[in-house]
Amino acid sequence: MRQQHRFFIYCVAPSLAVLALITPEPVTTEHWSGRYRIGIMPCGNDLSFVFQLCPEWDKYAGALPIDRELWSRAFPRLRHEIELLSQTKAMQHSFSIVRCPRWQKGRVAIVGDAAHAMPPTLGQGAGLTLMNAYALTIALDRNRTVDETLPAWETAVRSITDTTQRWAMRYDFLTRRWPESLWFVRAAIISAFRLPALNGRMRIADQGLKVAAIQSLGRAP
Repeated sequence: MRQQHRFFIYCVAPSLAVLALITPEPVTTEHWSGRYRIGIMPCGNDLSFVFQLCPEWDKYAGALPIDRELWSRAFPRLRHEIELLSQTKAMQHSFSIVRCPRWQKGRVAIVGDAAHAMPPTLGQGAGLTLMNAYALTIALDRNRTVDETLPAWETAVRSITDTTQRWAMRYDFLTRRWPESLWFVRAAIISAFRLPALNGRMRIADQGLKVAAIQSLGRAP
């Protein structure tokens, strides 16, 4: 299922003075305005990762180079950052959701986006791919046939991925389909995601293979 959103990716390496303006603290920040989002993540001492999200039908917001005035009106506090992004090369993608009834059959298994593509809202897609692939190597390390290993592997790790995908879709819903008449409620919902009880569920993949009891498939990681 293809989602109707455009996802812009920037890798910014400005001067240290400008970098301090963009990411004064080594924490990730996310900014919302209507159906637009901007996320800024420091990646070391001299590099920042920035993403923008807008509906695919919005040809003005989705133009490259970005429309500085449009985005600055939406995010007036980020005017300096948007000016920098307008001078930086970006990648643009539409993202998809993939939900497979099975990840394996016989001696064949699939991992990554082919099995569980999801909105990039939680930043967990690549990590899940690596975790699931690593769990598969652990499972195959045991002395049993591939045909026996693959179903056990999927049973052990799939719940983590499915849970993460559902939360990524819920988070995406807040931007893509949340009613405009209820935008005043959205800020409270987003703030609630910081509560430990909710955040732990959203980011279950951060707990890694411990949640999957992967020891039953082979040696512990």
